[in-house]
Amino acid sequence: MSSENTLNNPKTNTIQLEAPKGCDYVDLKDFLVFSRKDNDNFIYEVNKIKNEDRYSECEKVWNTLEAKQLLRSQLILNCIEETKKEIESLNTPTITTTIINNKNNNNINIKNQGNSIDESEKRKLTTKLNMLNMELEVESILIAAAKKVFHKVCK
Repeated sequence: MSSENTLNNPKTNTIQLEAPKGCDYVDLKDFLVFSRKDNDNFIYEVNKIKNEDRYSECEKVWNTLEAKQLLRSQLILNCIEETKKEIESLNTPTITTTIINNKNNNNINIKNQGNSIDESEKRKLTTKLNMLNMELEVESILIAAAKKVFHKVCK
């Protein structure tokens, strides 16, 4: 985690990590791990609300968390789409046609260049796609847990 990707938020006295610009899985995972700490902070913030205006305070804390969760989910979904496109581009074979003239007949040879696809790259992308789908599932679990806390404490 480089210091150029961090922001100090004096309002909440926390350090925030900027969202990654691309879909490098390591950078995305670092961001997700770091930003998911907001869910722990949400529980702390909700539990310390004790005044009569409990609902509006809860609503404010929930809206902050929800915005962060939506950002994380959208980043994951964008990377899933980008990875699917990369895999699809590897799956699209290049077809060339070669005409071979023999004395007896004309043979048309269709050679599929798809076999030259770098299987290692395809395997890496498929693994990345599986990991991204798993991250999306983790997000949905975190959202469900936060909603449960919100409804238990705030309603």
